[in-house]
Amino acid sequence: MPGPSNTLGQFSFSAHVALLDQFLTRRADIVDRIEERLLNVRGKETERIRNRAHFDRLLNDCFFALPGLAPDLVCLKGQLAATHLTDGFEPIQLDRFSIELDPLDLIIRAYEHWGANRWPGRSGRLMWAQVVYSAFMIRQLESLSVRVWDEGNMQAGNCLQQLQALLDRLNETDAKSGARPVIVRDVRWLVQTAQGALTKDLAPYFRIAEHIAASFTDSQRTQGIIVGPKLTGTRSV
Repeated sequence: MPGPSNTLGQFSFSAHVALLDQFLTRRADIVDRIEERLLNVRGKETERIRNRAHFDRLLNDCFFALPGLAPDLVCLKGQLAATHLTDGFEPIQLDRFSIELDPLDLIIRAYEHWGANRWPGRSGRLMWAQVVYSAFMIRQLESLSVRVWDEGNMQAGNCLQQLQALLDRLNETDAKSGARPVIVRDVRWLVQTAQGALTKDLAPYFRIAEHIAASFTDSQRTQGIIVGPKLTGTRSV
């Protein structure tokens, strides 16, 4: 999939789709980088650090500092998360815990568990690197799922199908290592989780509801609406 040009500071849905396509194509390289830089750290300074900004930089570098990644895709780093906050989806922090799927938290929890039990070998670290990779990608797809209306309501269905295709690739079984971690199978769930659980402003929820009402088929709207109530009573999606 070609990477469309993107003007710095101007959000482009298609450019972000192209970016995630590259991340999926180079999944093995990224997972290796996560294992090497963030998980193969027993006895090193990184194991003792608990600075979120430090881990955020290292994890993002595993993706955006890939050799050969096109400059117009590299410049998208941080844009999706920043735009999501600008849209009003600023989460409320409960104590010190995140209420969102957080790949950085998965890294710290691994350190604490392995430190209290047994630090795994490379195969075990690679398995966890796959989980961290999947969590990072889900967060990208999640934020992008509420931007399917950026190119007009008439294009929303097509944009959602593009995200579903990316999610399907994320969940594909690897021919060498076998099954991969599957966090969610249906991209419509991400439209719901991207809006909560709790944010400081309620206005974004109404904007998304208006978009949903103005786009999709009756069947798509109905299926999307029933996802919300299911989230409150279902553990596996």
